[in-house]
Amino acid sequence: MGTSASATPARERLLRTCCPNVDDEAHAQPVRVETAAVEGIEIRMRRGRTYSLAGRVVDETGAPAKGASVGLSEFTIRGGSSSSSSAAPDGSFKIVNVHPGSYALTASIRPQDGRDRRYPEQEAFVPMRVDGDVDDLVVTLSRSVDVKGRFVQEDPTVAFPTVQGSGLMVDARLTDESLPGSGSSRTTTAENDRTFVLPSLFGTRRIGFANIPPGWYVKAVLLGDADVTDSGFDVRALRESSSLEVVLSNRGSTIAGRERPRARPPHTVHRASSQTGKAYQGNIFR
Repeated sequence: MGTSASATPARERLLRTCCPNVDDEAHAQPVRVETAAVEGIEIRMRRGRTYSLAGRVVDETGAPAKGASVGLSEFTIRGGSSSSSSAAPDGSFKIVNVHPGSYALTASIRPQDGRDRRYPEQEAFVPMRVDGDVDDLVVTLSRSVDVKGRFVQEDPTVAFPTVQGSGLMVDARLTDESLPGSGSSRTTTAENDRTFVLPSLFGTRRIGFANIPPGWYVKAVLLGDADVTDSGFDVRALRESSSLEVVLSNRGSTIAGRERPRARPPHTVHRASSQTGKAYQGNIFR
């Protein structure tokens, strides 16, 4: 992906502004609303240069992705916003009036042969920082696949507690993406039999979880014989029969040791309980 400044005349306009005069929510000043009216709030709108993004979308073979959907998404800790349009027959696109900031440029094509069109057949997700005009982007699509999996217990004889909320949740996010909010995440909820399907994945993904019952933890995420808990996995390497196995355990560990601070005698013993199986988390009891 290359960038270059264009000769387009300067475009100044009012920019998205958070209270009192900043460009993102992370640095905004909170406004507290209680029972009385809030007065005296002043937001000084920012005015600045906007930019354009231009390029072309190609499919997994390198051919122009005719009619591909192209979007620009901005993510925040509370959500985000996006806009989209269609690429020309030669795969070219242009997005104008983009204010400076961090975005994800997305592109996709959907099945044309009667298959489920809810999810794209090929996709791309390109995190980028916009600080100038870009006119030579090449966005390459990757084929997306559904990834199946299931939760299993390390010790199947132990009764598994009732899961609170909407159930065991699984999240798959691109490993090279760190945008705020949901970003490139694909999320699903396990069925009653603890199986799940992550739809339309592409790229290298790291798996996360939510609603794991108290006292339990994810000991391993297995893809065949490989433990991909920390490394993630490349969707391109999956075979049709590949599936994830998420091993849950309630077997914690105990760490014992002796602290020897300078300010007191070396006889205080600390004990801690860990339920992560990988890194210490918990309280220290004296």
